[in-house]
Amino acid sequence: MTELNLKPNRVVGDVRLLRTAVLLEVNNIVLGQQVEVVVDIVDIAVKAVAGQLQLTPAMIERCDQSFEYGPLHVHLLSLTDIFVFKSITEREGDLEDAALIARQADLDWEDIFQEIQTQEDRTGQFFSFAVLDTIDVLDERHDIVAPITDRLVSYCLENCLLSISL
Repeated sequence: MTELNLKPNRVVGDVRLLRTAVLLEVNNIVLGQQVEVVVDIVDIAVKAVAGQLQLTPAMIERCDQSFEYGPLHVHLLSLTDIFVFKSITEREGDLEDAALIARQADLDWEDIFQEIQTQEDRTGQFFSFAVLDTIDVLDERHDIVAPITDRLVSYCLENCLLSISL
């Protein structure tokens, strides 16, 4: 039995962030027992995250898992897309999360680059600069080298020149 006890915490832009205790029963294959798993914080995004990034069809397609609870459809974003979300903020905790994800996950860097372009086309905001800053920090602090760094630098310079000429 799955129990969802969602309580609104705050609303930021088009996103309703919920603090919740989600209780899931999971089959433990080794022991053959039901195990309760509690997730303390769940962010629920509707249309946009933090009033900035939009949930795109490509993100939904890349979801690692999807669940249905009656009329509620839950999609767990891929670590590639969570990295994109974490990389546009300046919060220290998000930088550390981005480093952890980059070290441990098999990120699709091409999808990251494409998603940044898609987000900028959809929103008119220049997320590429924030992502480049994050990638620089990951390189300096954690020796994590993103294979898209050179392309992202060129893309940022191109956007900078285009915005100056307008």
